[in-house]
Amino acid sequence: MSQTTREHKNQLWTDRITSWQQSGLSQRAYCEQHQLVLGTFVYWRSRLKKLKTGDLADKPSFLPVTIKQKNHDSLTLLINGRHRLEIRSDFDSDFLTRIVHAVQKTA
Repeated sequence: MSQTTREHKNQLWTDRITSWQQSGLSQRAYCEQHQLVLGTFVYWRSRLKKLKTGDLADKPSFLPVTIKQKNHDSLTLLINGRHRLEIRSDFDSDFLTRIVHAVQKTA
């Protein structure tokens, strides 16, 4: 998901949560009135609350990683059984960091 799409969804749900708070309705009644799925509403309310307090940004996210070393010249990381990274002994650590962050966003 692109940053623009993510920002758009965050703003859309921020507006919906604000509208609900001002309505005086229960979550269920608001969702029924606006044809929203209650579970989705509850999810976004929680997510936006965590984003506001910084809980989501500060917590590292970990992926299951299988490490198989074939020889001492390189290391192969298999992430989620789908992503394979071969790391040679002369790797660029900054580049590896960028790759891991990119994989985390898509996994």
